[in-house]
Amino acid sequence: RLAEGKLPLCAEMCSTKALLAGDGAKVSDIFRERIMYRGAGAMQWGWGVAYDKQGIKG
Repeated sequence: RLAEGKLPLCAEMCSTKALLAGDGAKVSDIFRERIMYRGAGAMQWGWGVAYDKQGIKG
């Protein structure tokens, strides 16, 4: 499929559009947009918990 210029079948059939495939720069842009839309900012999920940025002690 890739040799034909098509997406992998799993990414093409994903009903939630959670699977991305294609040019790395374009995928990065989509990922960055989704993170900003969710209000997470530039921080990766879990970073605040791992480094106690939310006041949670483990």
